[in-house]
Amino acid sequence: MIGFGQQTNVTDDYIKISGTVIDELTSNPLPYVNFSTETNLGTISNIDGRVVFKYPKEFINSSLYISSIGYKTSIVTLPEVDTEDMSFSLMPDTFNVSEVTVMPLKGKDIIAMAIENIPNNYHDSIIFMDVFYRKILNTEMSLELRSKEFYFRDIPINMLKEAALTMKKLPVKTKSKKDLLRVNAFRHEREKDGGADSIITLFKEIITPHLDSLERTEFDSVAMVLVEDLSNQTLSKDDTWEFDQFDLIGNRKGHAVLSNKGLKKQIFELGDIVRYNDRQTYVINTSPKSCKKACYFKGEIYIDVESYAFVKEHYFLPECDKCFEEAKLLGMTRKRVFAEVDVIYKKYKSFWGLSHFSYRDIQNRKIGKLMFAPLYLVLKLKGQLKKELKHYFPRALYFRRAQTIEFFVNDIYTDDEIGFGGDNTMEETVVDEINADNKDIWGKYNYLEHPIENKNKK
Repeated sequence: MIGFGQQTNVTDDYIKISGTVIDELTSNPLPYVNFSTETNLGTISNIDGRVVFKYPKEFINSSLYISSIGYKTSIVTLPEVDTEDMSFSLMPDTFNVSEVTVMPLKGKDIIAMAIENIPNNYHDSIIFMDVFYRKILNTEMSLELRSKEFYFRDIPINMLKEAALTMKKLPVKTKSKKDLLRVNAFRHEREKDGGADSIITLFKEIITPHLDSLERTEFDSVAMVLVEDLSNQTLSKDDTWEFDQFDLIGNRKGHAVLSNKGLKKQIFELGDIVRYNDRQTYVINTSPKSCKKACYFKGEIYIDVESYAFVKEHYFLPECDKCFEEAKLLGMTRKRVFAEVDVIYKKYKSFWGLSHFSYRDIQNRKIGKLMFAPLYLVLKLKGQLKKELKHYFPRALYFRRAQTIEFFVNDIYTDDEIGFGGDNTMEETVVDEINADNKDIWGKYNYLEHPIENKNKK
């Protein structure tokens, strides 16, 4: 399989540009800025304003549209050769709410009208979406011994999954719907030095080299549960779970904020009106009425003034003690440190549709009693735990887990029935040859270069 960051042997068919997009007035980098052509080929800048864009040679000298909410759209001409360190700038473009003569008085009224207009604004037929998917998982692990000393700290287990998908979505008006996904190409990379494999070895060295085969099997199975997702080199529904929780078009009943249940828990206030892609856009501020020891999101929702279509959703967890309390489940404690969601839509030829989705969170986890205490007791009763090693037996395992999941929509079309037969909801296929059928599959789907880095390496 071709490693991340490598190129296939037909790169001559594409041109690659890279650079940074900034605010023209402040020179600060702008995250999540849309870059698109007239044919909907495009990408988006990352959190640092960095962008990488690959396009076929036939796009030379065509227009590239650069847009972000609250800024004037900029248009540049695509160059004829590969170009690095380009600089893109956007000029702020905002105006006051008072300049709009007709508008609802309350934010919740705007939200209600936008929800009512979902069937009119979004696709009324079956559509297919070409999507580039990426999941980055950075985990640091620390092992605490019974002596309360640490045997090691912050061993990294970094993982990257990327896939080119086709998603089949039924009309918005369909009451019972189930999205189908086809994996066109897939690649996976995991930290090779250190990580979970080293932890298993360390456990065995600390305990005893004389465990029988059954005990070794049980012990290894416990350790492998911790890294099941990392060793799984296919794409499953678990990888797209966060996206499903914010799929307003396909799954409003389950939406974390805009479901009927979620609406009752939120406050919506009209905050401002900005110009986005030369269209007036409402900015609705939303926050939870109360937390009650549950994590409810707050943030902003952008709605097109003319069509009442959703333009962008941005949510994050409020910094309150209740939302950041530790959750306990089966002897494991979990504390969410940070979570943020961005859902961006854009106007296609005849309807609005998804353009980009990103989910980012950081969690601290601790696994202890249920994992190590039974093993310690069994070994002690069997007399297989050496007395001089008791204080070196594992007491708790700590994780700091940072996760990013992103969807980039490359194109939307209405005719593609290949690979969607039967009841299969996901073809979990690993493509060993990325350059299948002599076509550069990754050249078609733009991605942000983000190689895995081992923080412990010097």
